[in-house]
Amino acid sequence: MGFESKGKTWGANFVAPYDHDLPGLKMRYLCESLDRRSGRLLEIGSSAGKHLRSLIELGYGFDCNGTDIDRDSIRLGHKTERAISFVVADGHHLPYADCCFDVLLIMDYLEHVENPQQAIDETLRILSDDGMLYMFVPCEANPLSAYALFNRLFGFNVKNPSGGTFNPSSQKRSNALD
Repeated sequence: MGFESKGKTWGANFVAPYDHDLPGLKMRYLCESLDRRSGRLLEIGSSAGKHLRSLIELGYGFDCNGTDIDRDSIRLGHKTERAISFVVADGHHLPYADCCFDVLLIMDYLEHVENPQQAIDETLRILSDDGMLYMFVPCEANPLSAYALFNRLFGFNVKNPSGGTFNPSSQKRSNALD
């Protein structure tokens, strides 16, 4: 659990599902998927909880929980939204009982972990039998993705400054913040 953001905490802002940008589009799809759902919700890799906070502000009645490996992000989440229960934890080893969440969110998280299969297995362990898993995973390594195109055109990896991306071919975390 050695990842620290070195002051690059993100996730304190509201994400509007009506905004005409990628975060707004992801939030709109999430809101449409959550129709008539309730219960315990956990976002794995929540940072300071922008998706959770947005769901609360939009009137969803979930018991919201967030977990992230970055202590600074969790501290900011605690300060800005008391209605969310935050825990510092590694997504490979979540401190929750089996089948205890009705909804699990993975938003821009899986591409940052060393062992995605272990993280998914751990996610499925804590999801209730009739629960919903909602994931958004950027296809950064795909040569046809916007990320790859931007990198080819401008020679700049847009993900590195915001927290790094695990590179499976080198088995190292690529993190410009180190």
